[in-house]
Amino acid sequence: MQGKAASETAGSNERELGRARFELLRDRNGHIRFRYVSPNGEVVFRSGGYTSKSEALKAIDSVKRGVGTASVAENRPTLISHILSGPDWPEEMYEAVNRRSKASSRPPIDF
Repeated sequence: MQGKAASETAGSNERELGRARFELLRDRNGHIRFRYVSPNGEVVFRSGGYTSKSEALKAIDSVKRGVGTASVAENRPTLISHILSGPDWPEEMYEAVNRRSKASSRPPIDF
């Protein structure tokens, strides 16, 4: 692992072992983004865009440091959301987000 940050090595070895990993991607605008992929291959979250690889790697390290101390906050839809979208709004939203994350998975780019 000479010269590579741990975040960069989240490639084929971890896929083979079925471990969670961070993947670096370049978007259409040339920004570097990362995503966290669970051991079963599902994308858990995606980052915003960064102008450099080093910024993205710093953000990954920040996530790794902060995740153990993060609190859980429950965000509930407002009453107006229920009125406009009906009583099943939270379930419909959850299903839409899951469909989107599975459909938009792209392989990581090689830096």
